[in-house]
Amino acid sequence: MYEAIVVWLQVLESGSFSAAGRVLGMAPSSISRQIDKLEREFSATLLHRTTHTVTVTEAGQKLIPHGQAMVAAWQQAQGELCQGHQEPCGLLRISVFESFGHRYITPLVPAFLTRYPKVKIALDISNRMVDLHRENVDLAIRTGVLQDSNLRARPLVCGESIVVASPDYLKRQGIPQHPAELKGHNCLTLDRQRQTTHWYFAQERHTLKVPVAGNLMAVGGDPLYRAACEGLGITALLSWMVADGLQDGRLQQIFPDWKVSVTESPQFGINAVYLQDKYERPALRAFIDYLVEALPFDATGL
Repeated sequence: MYEAIVVWLQVLESGSFSAAGRVLGMAPSSISRQIDKLEREFSATLLHRTTHTVTVTEAGQKLIPHGQAMVAAWQQAQGELCQGHQEPCGLLRISVFESFGHRYITPLVPAFLTRYPKVKIALDISNRMVDLHRENVDLAIRTGVLQDSNLRARPLVCGESIVVASPDYLKRQGIPQHPAELKGHNCLTLDRQRQTTHWYFAQERHTLKVPVAGNLMAVGGDPLYRAACEGLGITALLSWMVADGLQDGRLQQIFPDWKVSVTESPQFGINAVYLQDKYERPALRAFIDYLVEALPFDATGL
């Protein structure tokens, strides 16, 4: 019953059997069997299914809070039993935003699970802002300021941005010597509020608000990184996003003497965020410690 409830809640969260399967490491056919099992148990249809989407039924809507409470109680019991012998075990539900998750977290998971064979991980890689308490998420890897006093954070990566372009682009279009010269360049920007129109520069006591424009905007940084590597234009991204391109020569830093931000307010680093009362779980502590140990940079920079 517990596994079926976990699967059903994940389907609701992910929006489809295939997406839930990717998070849980299960085939869609296995997901379907668990849902069928749950519906037989309650003698009720809990999901409306079409070819591409699933929606919750009225009966399913009533089950949601009970299912969430059951999963939370089960995970708490797992955590308390594991604490007795301090060996990491049980299920860890982890949420991480896409660009960082695909590039850095996904490659680290197999080695962690090999080191701690009694731990299971349900990994949700998406740019959705999860509610750790309501969705029973153990760990969220995210940027920004904590909005909930019950949350705690451990810094993983600093929030420094740098301006980059490919050597090929700079050879064709010239290297801007001052931020004001960006006006004549194709700037690849993040599509979030005013981040599409200005970048902000600081050098000692001088500050600049520079208008930028170009032919590519994206909600996440990954498309901008790839386009810059291909010579499309100039972009400003967090240092961890462009580290590989700088190291292998696909990208070149511009304005190294200036501090840059794509927002008017200060940028924030990446944190491992968790509920205060869950940190006693050995599995959670072990995973956070593992990230700090295994990531190829620290909280102060690359």
